Amino acid sequence: MCCAAVEDRVGRRVARSASGKLLLVRVVTPMLLLVLIALVGAAPAQGRGLLLFDTCVSTERFAYEHPAFHVMRPDGTRFRTLREWRIRRYPTLACPVGEPSWAPDGRRIVFRRGAAIAVGGPRLRGVRKIYPRGFWPAWSPTGKRIAFETVSDDGQNNWLMTVRPDGRRARVLLDPPGLVGLVRWHPGGRRLVFHTFGGGEHRLWSVRTDGGGLRELGPGQTPDYSPSGRRIAFAHAGGLWTMRSDGSDRRVVVPAEPDGMVERVAWSPDGRRIAYVAEEAGDSIASFIRVVGAGGGRPRQLDLPGDLCCPINLRWQPR
Repeated sequence: MCCAAVEDRVGRRVARSASGKLLLVRVVTPMLLLVLIALVGAAPAQGRGLLLFDTCVSTERFAYEHPAFHVMRPDGTRFRTLREWRIRRYPTLACPVGEPSWAPDGRRIVFRRGAAIAVGGPRLRGVRKIYPRGFWPAWSPTGKRIAFETVSDDGQNNWLMTVRPDGRRARVLLDPPGLVGLVRWHPGGRRLVFHTFGGGEHRLWSVRTDGGGLRELGPGQTPDYSPSGRRIAFAHAGGLWTMRSDGSDRRVVVPAEPDGMVERVAWSPDGRRIAYVAEEAGDSIASFIRVVGAGGGRPRQLDLPGDLCCPINLRWQPR
């Protein structure tokens, strides 16, 4: 339904359109109100909020070229590349540019550039590095802080940190029990959820944004909060799962497939769907973006341009 209608103190009808605009209408009959709703219309839910993802084409000897960020609608339409970098012979096992994440206004992007955390506009021009070393950046719901993982100069220590978008007031929150991967904020900004890897196992954790109240949530990786903050989607045992934010009530949304596994997850802003990157093994490993209902069902695979291979990280644009 596109509009919510209420009656004000003088008997007029006030409706809110899908875009959020208030419409004041001097009608009181149900029939005329239905006509109004039909005329206003609603943008299809699948057209709201772009999916942001990165790709990185590998070459010989773990050198990489053409890392790129792309967006598309969750119905598979309106694909476009935001920016492509041409980098030759980058001496690392990781892509030289990656891990993009939206700002809460959906207009800026934080990402890793080389070893640094960087921020750029919607077309990724005027990029500015805000911290010299970091991974898995994630913008807070208020837009005032960015969380990320960093390591010490000697590589022996690993911390969960936050910093302002202008690069000031960096603060260590936690020395976690393992290497941190993929940090996400609670929608209320009260906690962070992340996974660690150590001893051959991925574990999920949450912590308050002041660094206290560390809570283990069980096995899993690549978590993302639902818009309400009550549940967390995550990858586990090759499939897509959800659980309550305290780690209880674990449910399978998409079971593991024999030759594939879920890698990254992103909950939609309306809470109805979960997008994820599915990796399938074959002659060469390939990955795809799929969308499924938050309660389960048959996933839908999104069509990418024919020459585009292998999405890596995935984020849903806030409303």
